[in-house]
Amino acid sequence: MTNHSQKLYWTADSPFSRIVLWALAESGHLQNTHLIHLGWDELKSASSAHLLTEEATVPCLHADGLKTADSLRILALADGDAFARWLRSADGALYRCAEGQLGQVMYALYNGGASEKTLQLWYKALISTGSLLIKSLAETQAQSIGKGQMAVHTFISFCLFLRPELRAAISAEMKNALSRIEKSDSFARMRACCESQSCRVPCGGLSAGISVCDDL
Repeated sequence: MTNHSQKLYWTADSPFSRIVLWALAESGHLQNTHLIHLGWDELKSASSAHLLTEEATVPCLHADGLKTADSLRILALADGDAFARWLRSADGALYRCAEGQLGQVMYALYNGGASEKTLQLWYKALISTGSLLIKSLAETQAQSIGKGQMAVHTFISFCLFLRPELRAAISAEMKNALSRIEKSDSFARMRACCESQSCRVPCGGLSAGISVCDDL
């Protein structure tokens, strides 16, 4: 995916937008993509409807005359033939686990706070994603960040924004892994994109020396 005319419509406080931006930065495709940020009011506006697909969600990619919504489908377009191989890898399994389990916790926190059921889902998600994260990092080249690793970091960041006290349940080993991920060059590029907008959810803060957005 190297079309200079492609456009990505995104929102800084969308975890799926952040994952796609991060993945594009990691692969080198971000420089070939025209980023168009939509605020939440713009997303709700009828005037923006023609920019998105029927799902009316971001991220939404415009390329080769087609609109593609859903982060995983956009990642598939970016990876081409390598996508199927990635999906079968340890990092692919980590992505699906993070989206399914940590994503479920994130939505539960957003909708109703930290009930006992949600807390149990959080503990379970940390155990599942933690073991897969360590395996994924072992299979990843030293300076490379996998999309599953990006998803874990992103969803945990959003969960902690909603309930900061949940940080106490994250093991030291997992914190070290998240810190390694956060110090990547591709994370810095994604973070710069987000913080050029009015983001509310911290883009970082899981490793020492990384500050959060100033407008919280």
